[in-house]
Amino acid sequence: AGAGAESGAPGGPLPDPGTGTGTAPGTGYGRARRAPWPVPPGTAEIAVPPLAPDELAELLDQYGLPARVANTVHAESGGNPYLALALGGAFTDRLPRHGRPVPLPRHVHALISERVAALPSQTRETLLVAALAAHPTAELLLRAGRADAERDIRRAVEAGLLVSESG
Repeated sequence: AGAGAESGAPGGPLPDPGTGTGTAPGTGYGRARRAPWPVPPGTAEIAVPPLAPDELAELLDQYGLPARVANTVHAESGGNPYLALALGGAFTDRLPRHGRPVPLPRHVHALISERVAALPSQTRETLLVAALAAHPTAELLLRAGRADAERDIRRAVEAGLLVSESG
């Protein structure tokens, strides 16, 4: 993200290392954000805002996916064009069953795994508890015994693994 991006804001869901795009709260798409990782000096940052559902469906037309799959890819990618194309490409040989998670391509899985591995073990454990909940909240995590849930959530947001409701 560059000019026009919210300075210092953490990345959105599964941000693309090339764009650092994120999601406006509650919309599935929205403004571009800065990448949550250090950008080398002299690197040009280009704002690539997340795509709206209809824009993403048009982008995925090349894969010939049914509309329901394009909607699932949009929900899973948060409108991030890089991630949406990677997920769309994963469907070329198999379609997901309705209600099943979108399969992650290996390079996307590796990116996420690296970010998770870089977190302290206590934060990773909190993320695991959150992943098991249908609607995880800081309050729910506290009740589940994660005493430092708010700190762990903040760390995961800073790593670009979660998006806070406040954006």
